Amino acid sequence: MDVCCCPHCGQFPLQLNIQKQNPIAYKLHPSKVYCEKYCGFNKTLIKKEDTIESLDCKNCFKAEIIGGKLTCPACKRSYPIKESTPILLEFFEADTDIKNKHAVLNVQKFWDIHPCSGKWDSAIEQYSTTENYRYKTHPWLKHLVPFNSFKEKRIIEIGCGQCIDFSQFCKVGAYAIGLDLTPGGISLGMGRLEYFGLMPYADLVLANVERIPFRQNSFDYVYSYGVIHHTKRTQTAINNIYGILKPNHDFNIMYYYTYSFTKIIEGTAKLLNKALVGITRDKDIMWKIIKKLSLGKSQRDVTSYLNTKVSATLHAPIIKTYSVSKSKKMFRKFKNLSFTLVHLHPIVEHFTGRGRVGLFLERHFGWDLVIKGKK
Repeated sequence: MDVCCCPHCGQFPLQLNIQKQNPIAYKLHPSKVYCEKYCGFNKTLIKKEDTIESLDCKNCFKAEIIGGKLTCPACKRSYPIKESTPILLEFFEADTDIKNKHAVLNVQKFWDIHPCSGKWDSAIEQYSTTENYRYKTHPWLKHLVPFNSFKEKRIIEIGCGQCIDFSQFCKVGAYAIGLDLTPGGISLGMGRLEYFGLMPYADLVLANVERIPFRQNSFDYVYSYGVIHHTKRTQTAINNIYGILKPNHDFNIMYYYTYSFTKIIEGTAKLLNKALVGITRDKDIMWKIIKKLSLGKSQRDVTSYLNTKVSATLHAPIIKTYSVSKSKKMFRKFKNLSFTLVHLHPIVEHFTGRGRVGLFLERHFGWDLVIKGKK
């Protein structure tokens, strides 16, 4: 409640109507007043003299709101809370023009069916296996992202999906909020947090970064890896990230790089797929071929992920790429910018490895353009 605002008009704070809650869900003992502007527990603005005792933070931290409604006092729109998740999506409003939400709905539907890292048959595969595989295939992540630096800090991940990276922030005691556009991603993310016992440290919100439902200057750190290049209005997403970040605080965003080997390879794959689908009338023909190749045979333990990845490469409704020069213009509001290229395509890395040649090519022709800076 201290950060949520209306995605339509930006009104803060929202009015909370609790329909179902568990008042003793967690055993947490706050060390300070975490809320900065508004106390949803007492429905009052926070004053300088307020303390943990005066605001009764102890009992607030115990409670979990399972169902309810958030209402904007300005524009009167209402947003439901279902299964502990606020649904702060403006395009769910009945009076929203379908033409304006069509692209967002296409993106939401696709990634709901094809969540990053896939859907697995067992909990240990869904949670432990996917986590191990992510940091095995993305070894640079724990060097580029200071996961351990945010204890008792308010962070947000834009596009948290099934919360693989997001859970790393929770493990160190960050006050973490995860935003995702897909109900399926939120469901998988909540399952992961419950599996690892991290629910007390996290809140997940179903929302759209293009209509971000958080007040200005509310987060100590903003993280987003491989998400905003799938949005129709990427510049709007960047501007919204700038707005919610506190002054002199850091962000870390990744999107795809234009001059990458991967763009050439995946562009060729799309053209080949289009031709094969036209000949065979089978939209999954490329995946069936890949399963027969050595790449598919050598990664049987991650078949579900591979299937998701191939589908995303060939069929995702929006995939954009950006150069460094273009990125400098898009992030011109920020300061202390740095740009790092990582992630060679598996086909290229198969021949180069991660030795001197592979790392040289990665730094110049990698797929993931990691952008860091401050507001």
